[in-house]
Amino acid sequence: MLLIFDANALLHRLYHALPLLKDQKQRTVNALYGLCNILLKVLKEFKPEYGISCYDRPEPTFRHKILKEYKAQRPKTPDDLVFQIQNSKSIFEAFGFRTFEIPGYEADDLIGSLVEKFKKDTEIIIVTGDLDTLQLVEDERITVFTMKKGISETIAYNQKLVKEKYGIEPYQIPDYKALVGDPSDNIEGIKGIGPKSAQKILQKYKTIENLIEEAKKGNVEKDLREKILENETRLLLFKNLTSIKRDIKIEFSLEDLKVNELDKENLKEVLNEYNFVSIIKRISNQTSETKTIQPEIIEAKLKDLFESDSLFLFQKEKEIFFTTETNQENEIFKINLNEIPLIPFKKINLTAFEAKFIFKTNLKNFVKDYFDLKVGLWLTNPDIKKITPEKLCQITVNKHFNQDEFNVLFFKEAEKRIKEKIKNLELQTVWEEIEKKVIPIIARIENWGIKINQEKLKRNLLYYQTQKEILEKKIKSISGVKINLNSWKEVNWLLFEKLKIKVPFKIKTKSGAYSTKKEVLEKLKDISPVKEIIEWRQTQKIINTYLENWLGREKIKTNLDQTLSATGRIISSNPNFQNLPKSFKKVLEVIEPEEGFTFVSFDYKQIEIFLAAWLAGEEKIVEFIQNDGDFHLLIAQEIFKDKEKRDLAKSLNFGILYGMGINSFSKITGLGKEEAEKYLENYFLKFPKLYKFLNELKEKARVYGWAENIFGRKRFLPGIFSESFREKKESERIAINMPIQSLAADILKIAMINLEPVLNENLRVILPIHDELIFEIKKDKNLQKSIEDIKNIMEN
Repeated sequence: MLLIFDANALLHRLYHALPLLKDQKQRTVNALYGLCNILLKVLKEFKPEYGISCYDRPEPTFRHKILKEYKAQRPKTPDDLVFQIQNSKSIFEAFGFRTFEIPGYEADDLIGSLVEKFKKDTEIIIVTGDLDTLQLVEDERITVFTMKKGISETIAYNQKLVKEKYGIEPYQIPDYKALVGDPSDNIEGIKGIGPKSAQKILQKYKTIENLIEEAKKGNVEKDLREKILENETRLLLFKNLTSIKRDIKIEFSLEDLKVNELDKENLKEVLNEYNFVSIIKRISNQTSETKTIQPEIIEAKLKDLFESDSLFLFQKEKEIFFTTETNQENEIFKINLNEIPLIPFKKINLTAFEAKFIFKTNLKNFVKDYFDLKVGLWLTNPDIKKITPEKLCQITVNKHFNQDEFNVLFFKEAEKRIKEKIKNLELQTVWEEIEKKVIPIIARIENWGIKINQEKLKRNLLYYQTQKEILEKKIKSISGVKINLNSWKEVNWLLFEKLKIKVPFKIKTKSGAYSTKKEVLEKLKDISPVKEIIEWRQTQKIINTYLENWLGREKIKTNLDQTLSATGRIISSNPNFQNLPKSFKKVLEVIEPEEGFTFVSFDYKQIEIFLAAWLAGEEKIVEFIQNDGDFHLLIAQEIFKDKEKRDLAKSLNFGILYGMGINSFSKITGLGKEEAEKYLENYFLKFPKLYKFLNELKEKARVYGWAENIFGRKRFLPGIFSESFREKKESERIAINMPIQSLAADILKIAMINLEPVLNENLRVILPIHDELIFEIKKDKNLQKSIEDIKNIMEN
């Protein structure tokens, strides 16, 4: 067996699939670490007799000479990935594999030529991070081994699996790419021919050359014939560009590729260079000792706080725990926030976990510069949930303590690594110009809070308590029995055993009982007492979560978190003011402005639809919304031919922006699949640029493994490479939505930043809600001017 490694593709995949990892020299080594794991896996699984690793070269290839735009759109490879590609050669060689590269050729061409030379002599497995080499697959003798998800789930493509995936034979893949295009290589394809059309064409005509010949004879339907003959030269060019060369002269024999016996001592020396202790253990079955630091908490004096030019901080209640650049490695200082003076006598650099606390205290007066570790880590890994100091240090420096404040010992090292990652991912603008600047604004909003009218609160609390009692009596009257409505088991018994309500769908718990979750009961809401139970639960939530919790409090201060949404939206919690249903009217009634002030809301109307149209170049949609048009109503009239179907049109509009397919649209709207498909087709026929743009977003994600907005904010999508249909579709949905929704979130944050010069004691932001800002403005002669100033800043 011959193993051929597609080194660059493999390392690119590993770099984006694995979390940030640094060695003892602070170099990023996540792809090298992943490579070692892959090599151990394939050596164990395949036990190859022969092996070689092929590399791309930086020089232009013959393809660039044919088409200067070839791969021109690809971003520069990050420096820390370039370092890992270069150093991977020593790892391949230490594992016993030869490396191979030729100027002017891509690794794929070297692989194709190796396959052509040796395929009659041995079974061949190509180990890669992408699917470009699938065209080389032949039966079971030449297969492509790649990753489905992360690096743990893998798949080996034989001829049968390639056909199942694309509906064509492996040799037809260059023809397929010529028709459909390949955004990863900047190959456009033929307009109007998508994957399904290309599949049918190649099933019938087999190759581009045969298709062109039949088109010239008039044996192809008119529309397709015209497209083919108009693009004959381009089609042949595209096929040439996407075809892997198989005729490069190979000077060595198969025996020259024999996998060398593993030299464990040499391999350990190479792995030690990157501090791969766990891999060395797997190879040698030896244990290694790790140094344990025992933190020492020291009661600090004020001079300790400001002795250094830089501090690394963590707040816990009324105390801050900190280290300096010069203290002992196990020393942690502690000081009460009340001891920090109001008047600054020195400006210092502050690095903190959740830097917003700095701007809620007197520390804000001492700030020279600041960095937020939590926001920084989230920016580079936006899908991380509930970041704690322990989790942050574990991810960034692979060291951590269970006790949050002890982790401050690792903050300096963590800051360096997070900043490097921000630089390598080209996120400096998003950090410096957006996330960093919004931190003190969020702190001020939280500090100010929202006023509660206690008299209205007591009155409305009594109303809901009465409603709750009425609902309980009504449920008892309908069912003939009193149950504990807080118990899902008793609710389940009442509905499905005593009352024998029939469930037209199967949603059960692990124990096999029917679920009584909200989404289940909503489907049965027309049946009594299900409707009353839903109302009772909602009333209970209003009482417990909001009204009782607010008794006796002059102001409510919500928590605003930058790191809870992967798209960059600011999320409100404790309490969540952003998702209060309109039915909670009496909850909203108790919130009021300060005396002499009024609330004013500024909302970016239809912003996500507007941005999608603007990015796609659909000028008609942009102009329509700019002229205060109701786009949902327009779609109701244009697509559904009925202005009363605005809600249906709204579902379609937002569904498209969230990557919704025919099945989802059918399910949400209750339309049949054929009818749903017809509406979607008509929609994209009307807005072809939008259709093209959304498909380009998916293709870009498939190339780079991430989605990105125009400011450079990224969301990583390892699932885009998954063989799981569900995971892949979910990643494609995110690839469409993220560049649009995250841009809307960034625009709101930029507006908050740009509003800073006009805010004062008579004009303040009190809450961001998705695409909306709520202001508290003094009711005086300047009220109208303030409204106009806000509008101008937010629009420009």
